[in-house]
Amino acid sequence: MERKKFFRIAVVILLIVCMVVVLMQNAKYGNIYNLSDEEILTDYPEVQHTMLYSSSILDNRELEASMLLMNGNGSICNLTSTQQATMELSVDRKRGKGRLLLKNQESGEICSVPLENGDTEIGVDAGSYQVFLTGKWFGGNLTLKSDEVLFHAE
Repeated sequence: MERKKFFRIAVVILLIVCMVVVLMQNAKYGNIYNLSDEEILTDYPEVQHTMLYSSSILDNRELEASMLLMNGNGSICNLTSTQQATMELSVDRKRGKGRLLLKNQESGEICSVPLENGDTEIGVDAGSYQVFLTGKWFGGNLTLKSDEVLFHAE
């Protein structure tokens, strides 16, 4: 009987330690969100911690992504536009804060779009872009689509 009790206590302690480590990692990366767009992409281009993340590109015309407790900054896709184009961003934010950063690979120009519930139109010039998601405890779903822009994995 004593062995079972000891084992249960050990498992509970191990789970608590794991939760504390995960929360500390998330808190550490959550501070990245408060930096300027230029600082984020220069100093932290791929520094993130996410509990759950999935994304898919459909027919090279639509990106769908879902995440849970995303902190930090990470690249989610690349896109190419041969002309001035418009993309539609749909967001279902459950918690936290988030924004998309679209970095033009030729000019280095950065477009920042806050992730608020609802639909937003984003205009892009011709060129290649890398798309980053920056978040602070961000959780939710987003869809980015356009008939004039090609989405592709990195």
